[in-house]
Amino acid sequence: MLGLYSDDWWSLVEPIHGTAPFSLDRLIQFVGVNTGYASRPVLGLFAFLMSSLLGSSAIGFQWASGVLVLLAALSLRSWLRRLLPESPAYYGLAADWATIFWMVMPWMVAVTAWPVMSHTILAQIFFTEAARMLPLRGPLTTKVALRFTFLLIASALSYEAFYFQIFPVIALCALSPLSGNRDKRTIIGLASLSCLAQAFQVVLNRYIARLNPASSKTFNPHWKSTFLSNLHALLGLKDGLREYGSLWLSLCLLFAACATCLVVIGFIRRTHRTLVCHITLIELMAITGLVISALIYSVAGYGFTFTGMQARTLFSPSWSLTIGFFGLLVCFFVQGNVILRSGLVLSAVGIVLAMAAAQHAIVEEWAHVWLQERNVLAATPIAEIRQLPRDSAILYVGPSYYRDIVVFGASWDLTAAAFAMPGLSENRRPHQGLTTIYPATKLYKWDWDGSYLRQNCPGYWIQKYPAKHLYVWDYTKSHFYEVPPQFAWPPP
Repeated sequence: MLGLYSDDWWSLVEPIHGTAPFSLDRLIQFVGVNTGYASRPVLGLFAFLMSSLLGSSAIGFQWASGVLVLLAALSLRSWLRRLLPESPAYYGLAADWATIFWMVMPWMVAVTAWPVMSHTILAQIFFTEAARMLPLRGPLTTKVALRFTFLLIASALSYEAFYFQIFPVIALCALSPLSGNRDKRTIIGLASLSCLAQAFQVVLNRYIARLNPASSKTFNPHWKSTFLSNLHALLGLKDGLREYGSLWLSLCLLFAACATCLVVIGFIRRTHRTLVCHITLIELMAITGLVISALIYSVAGYGFTFTGMQARTLFSPSWSLTIGFFGLLVCFFVQGNVILRSGLVLSAVGIVLAMAAAQHAIVEEWAHVWLQERNVLAATPIAEIRQLPRDSAILYVGPSYYRDIVVFGASWDLTAAAFAMPGLSENRRPHQGLTTIYPATKLYKWDWDGSYLRQNCPGYWIQKYPAKHLYVWDYTKSHFYEVPPQFAWPPP
């Protein structure tokens, strides 16, 4: 049902042309200062390995995405289980159910179904494994400290989503009553290692940004307003569940109410006060993680969105939401009113089922986009494109977006996708021998004066591209033709 989307064509498919699998020639297309993975060398190395193993197979990349999701789920489950007291085996059910909660988040489809983004799940795997190195009890050995630092750095060099997230985890280890009398030197050592790892990551990121500004994130001068907007946006999570949003929100309120009542009962009963304090710290860790996520994405200029491809911004917040859900689930083990515990379980089941139903609907939307892409590519005028004179450009008129998911909406995605077709992909180097194809889309106005094709995004910006010849590929009418100077689209 799923395939390749947007940046996948340019980042994963285009670099393989004219390069052999596992060769240095292909490696430098993925790893290096001048690549799109400049500040994410671990991610670039993984993309290189996947492209060498899978070529441009959409099915292969989707299977790889599924394996990454499974590994992330198993790592998350293992860490969550370590946060619980070493008592009844059924305590692990809270970790199991929280992991399922993470797997069925509908907005996470923007990460898990999008191959170039699904690779970033490596960052969560490395980060969660680093957190798993921090036992609640006992000393921190040199071996564990080295592995911990290595995993933290590997996480940030895969993706920046988990910047600074380790500090709330360390705080939990230091403050939790389940950790006993934790040695202060151990906590200071952990914090120091984390600070060094984080400083290294930030300095390297900004240094590469100076060397390759085109492929690096810039500082958002309006980060404060973006930050407040992102915090406010988190209150609208139900919008990412389509028609199941209202039901989901009602179940979440019931779930939180039952958990809160159980916490109050547990606190009043002295025998459960230790567990209640631990649960409270887990919730504080989750809330702090959400705030840090909102801040990091705001500094980079990203706003939280729950639909379409931009929902990828909820990658890191989804991890924190899972921690919060887990903490509330643990309230079930605080002995209290049977009705409250039953309400907690039933609402948790309902929450997961509603999310699973919404996820299925959203996966179908991505599947529809992949079908549209394949239809467009099957109609590519290969013979005509091969005969175009140099300094030509093509304006594509056809499907561009579907429910905030890109079909073909930018020059790099459609150009790379079309030139991956048999007849256009042979005998050329990566990013060479391409005639740029510009999707018209409803967002822009276009005009051509015989020398430059001008792209106008009304009210925002204007871009000019050199073009001595302009051709229109009208997919909707199955027509490919040359146009004279003073051409404009849409027609006046």
